Amino acid sequence: MWGTRDFSYRKLRRKITQDGVLDAVNATAELPFRSLVAPPIFDYLIRHDHVRPIPRHELLSLATEVARVEDSDEEPFAAAIGPGYVCPSTGLVITGDGRPVSESVGPAGDEHNGVIKSVVRLAFVDGIDLFRTVMTHDVETLADQAVRLDTICPLSHRYINYYHWLVETVPRIRYARAYENRTDDEVTYLLRSDAPPYVDETLNLLGIPENKVERATGSIYRGSRVVVPAFPARTASDYRWIRNAILEKVAASDTVMTGGKNVYISRANAIERRIVNEGAVIDSLSTFGFEPYLLEERSVAENVRLFHEADAVIGVHGAGLTDLIYCDDATVFELFGAKVKGPYRRLADTIGVQYQPIQCRPASTDVFVDIDHLERTLTNVLDR
Repeated sequence: MWGTRDFSYRKLRRKITQDGVLDAVNATAELPFRSLVAPPIFDYLIRHDHVRPIPRHELLSLATEVARVEDSDEEPFAAAIGPGYVCPSTGLVITGDGRPVSESVGPAGDEHNGVIKSVVRLAFVDGIDLFRTVMTHDVETLADQAVRLDTICPLSHRYINYYHWLVETVPRIRYARAYENRTDDEVTYLLRSDAPPYVDETLNLLGIPENKVERATGSIYRGSRVVVPAFPARTASDYRWIRNAILEKVAASDTVMTGGKNVYISRANAIERRIVNEGAVIDSLSTFGFEPYLLEERSVAENVRLFHEADAVIGVHGAGLTDLIYCDDATVFELFGAKVKGPYRRLADTIGVQYQPIQCRPASTDVFVDIDHLERTLTNVLDR
């Protein structure tokens, strides 16, 4: 639920500095609308059959081809639905008759939430005209506006965030490859136009050639076939696939380790959840052998090797902890302020990494660390 802990004037100023006034205001307006206003409206529309998202079981029944990943948790799949549309800004798939496919933007069991958030994002990012066209199932207008490709597979997420990219998007490449192996049909991966550099770096490490990638130039695409990979279930087999494929490529490269074995992830450039007394924290951590890193200033390959060779990692809750996937027998410390979420605990548990949360004092949307408490926790855990 959205609340005051998600907003501060300090956070807004940083957002304006980073993204500009219009984008910052747009994003600030989208959050409460997406979280508070849109859900009851869409629930009403869905209950009265004005919007009819396609859930997983229906997707599998209407698919022209379903390929499953063998020897994998949860039996992930990729389903081809024939002609359809993709909104590259969110990854939302729409069937040829205008129905949104829930699996393209959210997990089974949360059937409508992903569709609601993706459609709201269309209004704020792609414009009210596309939003209206999608909501009214106007497939003739969609067809007129769409950029046309052959077999396409969306590889985008409504959030530009490294966690959502690596954990909720990259495993879909594995599922799409199962489809290609079953059918001998090559897919083109559709990326959003503003995909960050880490997207290209990851694709390169996974051996995806440039001719299989389409960087969106339009707001809607039509494929003669649209391949919908299952929404990843955050399983150990997916993480092993990512880890093994990328570590193999990094090991064969000339990427070198450029730091110590104990890693502190700084959020000094982040919009929120910065440590307000970071100087004192870094001084304290240095006595335990930790070195600070700004991960966004390093390449994906450098960060992969950094985490793989780390003995301990500490950082405030945020996407920088995603590379725990590459850790080997490390201890992870996650710092929390006002907002406590569990994805990195689940990630650590799934890959078998020791995990220790540390609750800190909120400073609006930032964090103040009690140095004494930090040092006691590190001493108790690292000396075990």
